[in-house]
Amino acid sequence: MKNINHSHIVLNALRTAILFVTGFLAYEILVELEKIWNLKNPNNEMYNFHKRKLYKFFIVFIIDLLLLYFLFFLTGEHF
Repeated sequence: MKNINHSHIVLNALRTAILFVTGFLAYEILVELEKIWNLKNPNNEMYNFHKRKLYKFFIVFIIDLLLLYFLFFLTGEHF
């Protein structure tokens, strides 16, 4: 039977959990910024609605990608 590396499994699970939490936090921050922007510019609330959603998606994607890249090297899995 093969030895199970529990620390490796825990580090992978921790990395995934951090990615999800960071993604949710980034999205919530972007939603709050959008609400503030809508309060300051009420006439532009629906202006480019789909672009704002797409921007939020890409910002969260980039944050998750960079965090995954950083954690990948931090945990030493690149060896």
